[in-house]
Amino acid sequence: PRPRIHLHQRATLIWAGVLLIIFLAVFFIAPDQLPTYKLPMVPIIVALMAGFPRSGTTLLEQMIVGHPDAVGTDETGILGSQFITPLVWQHESAAAALDELRGFDDDQLAAGRETYLHATEQFIGDSVNGRLLIEKEPLMTADLPLPLRLLPEASILMPLRDPRDVLVSYFFTMVPLNWNSAPAGDIVDAAHFYADVMRHWLHLRDRLPSPWLEPKYEELAADPEPATRKVASFLGLSWDDALLDRKQRSDRKAIRTPTYDDITKPITTRAVGRWKRYAAQLAPALDILEPYVDAFGYA
Repeated sequence: PRPRIHLHQRATLIWAGVLLIIFLAVFFIAPDQLPTYKLPMVPIIVALMAGFPRSGTTLLEQMIVGHPDAVGTDETGILGSQFITPLVWQHESAAAALDELRGFDDDQLAAGRETYLHATEQFIGDSVNGRLLIEKEPLMTADLPLPLRLLPEASILMPLRDPRDVLVSYFFTMVPLNWNSAPAGDIVDAAHFYADVMRHWLHLRDRLPSPWLEPKYEELAADPEPATRKVASFLGLSWDDALLDRKQRSDRKAIRTPTYDDITKPITTRAVGRWKRYAAQLAPALDILEPYVDAFGYA
């Protein structure tokens, strides 16, 4: 009889297939072949916030959108459903997807940008109106060259956290079962999932023409103001005390991500180094995470 493949393993295999397509389309392009597209006449002030779930993305987004000149999406999924997924799934090969990506003309891009902005405003129930738009989608990391075709003026925020703490938090977080939560059913599968996502960032960060910043959760937790000032400066936002206003975060409209409760509490370091309490259970996954622990400065 054939060996049984569990649901979380099937989801991981599907995700691996998606990543393979993106890998072929991006990893075999030399740095000087990554196209630099001219900016559109009417730019959208936008930052793409990627990373990995449970890396502090929701906390950082909610702090930034406390600024009167910023607005967040809280993972609408619009870029994925309307732009990224059609490109990845509706072509017979990575080369065909890449040809379409490069072949968009100005009118097509303008129409796509208009659709994206309109759909986003309808979803969040607010007008962007020239403010900085924080487009947060943690698992957009491997896909970044695709939304950057539509939004070439975007900057990139890549929140980081000790990969071992990320894995513990991801493993313990209860969310509905789907392709991006299924790997949490097994600690080794979860580690492979993290590695599959973040290896793309290690490849892309020195190749993409866009400005990027890697805010660290530990720095934000230990001393929020200087860490937040650094992010605000990178994004071109003037300092505003509202960036650190916990009450404003608590009073804001409902948050759709699993961390809705955590971001309303005072920022502390209690979750830093949490993985050490579970070192024995993490042991089978530590070798998988080690390259990322080193690369992101957590060794």
